[in-house]
Amino acid sequence: MKPSRIILINFLTAISYACFLYVFQLFLHRLDYIGHMPDEKNIIVFDADWYHSIVINGYVNGDAGSNTGFFIFFPFIWKILHVGGIGMALVNVLLFSFGFALLCAVLPFSETERLLLLSLPSIFFCFVPYSEAISFLEIAVVFWGIVHKKHYLVWLFLFLAGLTRATTIFLIPGFIIMELVANANRSWLSSLYKAARYFVMPIVAGLSVFIWYEHHCTGIWFVYFDQQARNWGHKFSVPVLPFGSLEGPRTLWINSLAVFTGLTALIIVSVKFIRWLGGKAYDNSLLVLSLCYMSFTTLYAIFFNPQWADGHTVIAALHRYVFATPFFFVFLHHCFNNVRFTWKHYLGVTLFANAVWLLSGSYLHIQNTLFFSFNTLCILLVMTYGTKKNAWPLLLLITICFTMQINLFQQFIGGIYPE
Repeated sequence: MKPSRIILINFLTAISYACFLYVFQLFLHRLDYIGHMPDEKNIIVFDADWYHSIVINGYVNGDAGSNTGFFIFFPFIWKILHVGGIGMALVNVLLFSFGFALLCAVLPFSETERLLLLSLPSIFFCFVPYSEAISFLEIAVVFWGIVHKKHYLVWLFLFLAGLTRATTIFLIPGFIIMELVANANRSWLSSLYKAARYFVMPIVAGLSVFIWYEHHCTGIWFVYFDQQARNWGHKFSVPVLPFGSLEGPRTLWINSLAVFTGLTALIIVSVKFIRWLGGKAYDNSLLVLSLCYMSFTTLYAIFFNPQWADGHTVIAALHRYVFATPFFFVFLHHCFNNVRFTWKHYLGVTLFANAVWLLSGSYLHIQNTLFFSFNTLCILLVMTYGTKKNAWPLLLLITICFTMQINLFQQFIGGIYPE
């Protein structure tokens, strides 16, 4: 099948799924099984409200929390399009669908696997007025450019990524490690040069333009970082355990699952790096980059998040920074196609997962224990499918994920902080 046809099919698949998600909620709402349907008012909440304020008023700095704590490219696109909240959500569906189609052309997934990717609970953020969809598209194009050696695409979309989200910063060490590990350790200097030339420079350029633009609007240099540290508590601190959540167990479970994923990625990429130091290169560049991104994002959440949950470190929002990204898709593709798990893997993963759940207070209440046991089940289902390729673990996982995706969507439009 031609690549263009593959892209078109996956594009239409993603759009169809997003439409079904909205229509199915309408159906459930009519039956009084759920309490909310997206509308112009309830879909512009939380970060979407901050982005919308940039669209309406531009950057306005203040002593309390202000919109200077958000990047510019997404509200810039929103302003150009002159659409409301539902309109921007539909635009995001299109942007995400194109990114999803490109990614699936780079990484072949089966039909059932693609359905799992779309049903991941955090993916709903790509269907509301958040920056997730455009960020997903940018990174998908970067992956496409890396695989097909289209350096101009990589440069352009990394520059745009630098204007879109702060987590793009974590790609700088990620690209450096990616290039180092992909080549012999004696070629480290040329690897650093290549990483700087093709990957680091456009990110730095995008971040620099964003910093300059906020200074132009507010007269304050680095106002974004000041806002994040002063009013959102994003500054270095030793984590206070157990991890907390602004909404308790209803969101702590999925952020803890993101912590598990990030720490697992950290272990894997550390092993790859140590082997590289010993003279063994590893040429799966997209996987190494993805592992680095998830590792650094998780470490940031652990050491640079506020302590608002009764004095405990909050790990809010981590799940959408990990799961609603092409990086997690690459990691899942690796688990599905390149790993055959043995009983030792099952035992080790189960013990490690429960150690992570302890960091989030799985012992504090039976409700916490049930939520985290649910996490363990999902992890074991992924491992079982990757080993046996039987359909039932994936179908069960899709059912679970779709149910939780609707649950999180309902929390979002119901005014409950979903992160």
